[in-house]
Amino acid sequence: MAGRQRSPSRRAMRVRFTHIRADAPPMPVMHADSDTMAPWAQSTAFVTALTAAGAAVELVLVPGAGHLMDDAEHPSAVYQQAIRFLRGLAQV
Repeated sequence: MAGRQRSPSRRAMRVRFTHIRADAPPMPVMHADSDTMAPWAQSTAFVTALTAAGAAVELVLVPGAGHLMDDAEHPSAVYQQAIRFLRGLAQV
């Protein structure tokens, strides 16, 4: 339909879901608890679908942060969680 626009979050979800497969690269999915641009349900659905496909994935809620996570309460903790996830893969 000409002139009809989709919401950014629906477009983002459609793009993200094209990458769901068992051989998807392992990833920690970080989601900020104060994100007003991407809904929490989008991240949980993405992680659920990756898990069902057999991919290595972990969902991490980042407290006190907005969409860009540049205002996270403990920015170093965000990095540490990603590092912990990746190191855990090396031990498998």
